[in-house]
Amino acid sequence: MCSEVVGADEWGRKEVLGLSDGFLESTQSWRELLLDLKRRGLARAPDLAVGDGALGFWAALREVFGATREQRCWFHKTGNVLNGRLGCATGSSVNPGGKLVHRNGRIT
Repeated sequence: MCSEVVGADEWGRKEVLGLSDGFLESTQSWRELLLDLKRRGLARAPDLAVGDGALGFWAALREVFGATREQRCWFHKTGNVLNGRLGCATGSSVNPGGKLVHRNGRIT
């Protein structure tokens, strides 16, 4: 599993800040990646973190950057609701063969 941290500035420009091979998106893997960002000079906690439902990310974020506000990714959250489950995989008993497609900022 690959874990990635992408930063964005006030103009919407994005840059990959950190990338690592983690173990199943565990808290430990995310903690190591976030601590590596600190070691490489991220002196101030990010204002906001946006992520999917990976619980390891949120736990590590609270440990390393406790002041950072959290927001769930709307694409993943909507997919979970449409698929009737906590994971984001397509297809479920609620939505058999269901598929989530993201087009131009809209989920269809």
